[in-house]
Amino acid sequence: LRINDYLSPSFPAILDSGNSHNFSIRQEHLQEWVKTSLKQKGFIRVNKVLVPLAEADVELNGKHIQCPGGIAVFPEDHPYAPRLPLLGLRAIVRNGLTAIIDGETRELSIR
Repeated sequence: LRINDYLSPSFPAILDSGNSHNFSIRQEHLQEWVKTSLKQKGFIRVNKVLVPLAEADVELNGKHIQCPGGIAVFPEDHPYAPRLPLLGLRAIVRNGLTAIIDGETRELSIR
């Protein structure tokens, strides 16, 4: 994740074309992997349960993906928290990016 000029260490994430938000992460993963706090900027509802939004962008293989709407940070007790962080379709579309999935190598490239 990119927070202003701070770039967190790399961590795993899944491209989820069914996730209509920018990026979703569990609070415990944020604490363990990103090692910084984020400024809260609002809430979204996931299956009628509130999820905090935080100010951050995503950096993927050197590509800066802007998330002006923030990223979803699921509290530890949230029943719908993703198992791993999810990069959502909104971040791809709003940044005018192209996602290519290579079925043979099972790799994703974003340009």
